[in-house]
Amino acid sequence: MGPKRTAETLSRAANCVKLCKVEATSAEEEEMIIVECPSLHDQTDTACDVCVRKDIHDQLATTYCTSCSTKFCLKHLQSHDDCFWDHVKIDMEEYKQQAKKLEPRPCSEHPDLEYSMGCGVCQVVICNKCVSNLGLCTDGAPHRLRSLEDLVPELYQEISELKTLIVNKEDVLSTVFKETAKTISDFEIETKMMVELLRKTCNNQINSIRQKYDNLEKDLMKFRNKIQKEMEHFMKNNVDRKLGILSDCKRKVEFDFQNSHKVDIVHGYSQAFKDMNDLLKGDPPALPSYNVVVLVKKETPRDIDLKMEFHSNDFPDMQIAPCPADHRTRCLTLLNEIPVSSKCNSISYHHSSAYVSLENNSVERINLDSWQCKVAQTTHNRVNDAAVFNRKIYLLERNLKNFIVRVYLLTGRSVVSWDHFDGSNKFNKLTFVDNMIVIPDRATKHLVVYTLKGDVVKNIPCDLLSEDCVTLCAADSDSVVVSDHQSSQIFKVSISTEKVVWTTKCVRNPQGITCNSSHVFATNRSTRTRIWILDSGNGKLYIY
Repeated sequence: MGPKRTAETLSRAANCVKLCKVEATSAEEEEMIIVECPSLHDQTDTACDVCVRKDIHDQLATTYCTSCSTKFCLKHLQSHDDCFWDHVKIDMEEYKQQAKKLEPRPCSEHPDLEYSMGCGVCQVVICNKCVSNLGLCTDGAPHRLRSLEDLVPELYQEISELKTLIVNKEDVLSTVFKETAKTISDFEIETKMMVELLRKTCNNQINSIRQKYDNLEKDLMKFRNKIQKEMEHFMKNNVDRKLGILSDCKRKVEFDFQNSHKVDIVHGYSQAFKDMNDLLKGDPPALPSYNVVVLVKKETPRDIDLKMEFHSNDFPDMQIAPCPADHRTRCLTLLNEIPVSSKCNSISYHHSSAYVSLENNSVERINLDSWQCKVAQTTHNRVNDAAVFNRKIYLLERNLKNFIVRVYLLTGRSVVSWDHFDGSNKFNKLTFVDNMIVIPDRATKHLVVYTLKGDVVKNIPCDLLSEDCVTLCAADSDSVVVSDHQSSQIFKVSISTEKVVWTTKCVRNPQGITCNSSHVFATNRSTRTRIWILDSGNGKLYIY
């Protein structure tokens, strides 16, 4: 928290925000929460403290230093930062919000008094006058009354311990998820090896049996694709879904306890405690075993007998486009590996820099010339997507109620923000088309088109949208390409005509897409080593 404060600084802090340190769990950093704050009734409450000491009372502060407990205007903030660059600061809007959150809450029975104590067993909250009329606790014994200042940190500590257990269970499920993904990857490699064996064997046979090998290859792919579908179904429904539930619960409880009034924390404690304990019940799912058919090759080269059992399966029809003559199969070469502070959600390229949105509610900038990485922007909400356009950073954030679009200059100064309403709680994305922003509204099945300042231009109906994970990118100056993970669809929508240009199901459960002038590049979660290439004009899959 910076250097030790002097007696003079402590005296000035009497009218400023007071903070306390909450001991964190072993895997987390310490957190600072505001526990006391003055009310803001007039302009002097937000005036620069340095100016006030100089008898200047009309100069509004822009920043509050939590280390010095002092408010500064722009002029005096510069002098402060020159000496104390490492102090933690917040803007005045956040200062006002914290002050409002910590205003005294009057008792419902005695409005002239505020709530001052509560019971740690039944979570009832009372004032001093309520004590005389208070009955027994829910367990039949007298209430174990504590002051709210003592009770709230204790409840917060219990929730923190439960959150640690949630994190541990997340780690177990993540391990199962990784093992499943590796098994699927190995399974695909084995499938390719078997297909290659079939093809090599077929080349050694006479032309009269060539057709038999072709049919056998189709049967092999149908059978193994069926097994792979079962594996992917297990990963999605038994592991990924539970991971999502645990993550959502953890974020909700953490948000509620960090941003709620201390009375609301006490009221909500029982439900939060029950919800988190319910999620901790039960063992993590075990990776199922499968009976996989293996191809057998006899020793006699001219008498090869391949046998396998298979089950019929239906697959969606796919349109295949021939690969242009000037195309060649290429491999992506790893240039460098840059560590970042958390898991990545999205990445955007701008002027020799990559801007990466992370799960720790921040955006980091990677200089592609020096390979240096530093924080470009932080926020209080979960960042779903980040993109850089016209030298501004556009963040699509998610809080407990809805999505928020925030726009920042590259220097970090906030420019504008607006709400984007979407009934789905899954990750969402944004893209830019002809100086406009397009964001899916999956609850009403619309693509919402905004100006760069947040004004709604139009709502494009799109019945192909589901409430699952959706990604999109600009195909050209008049259209976007959308991938829907749940329905396994990729489709192109025209902004001007508001019509679907084409749709395809050639990529199962698409996870991410990007476009250039003539191609659409798609990936999915289960096949991490393959990129599908589609014709941007008609949606047909290129085959090499």
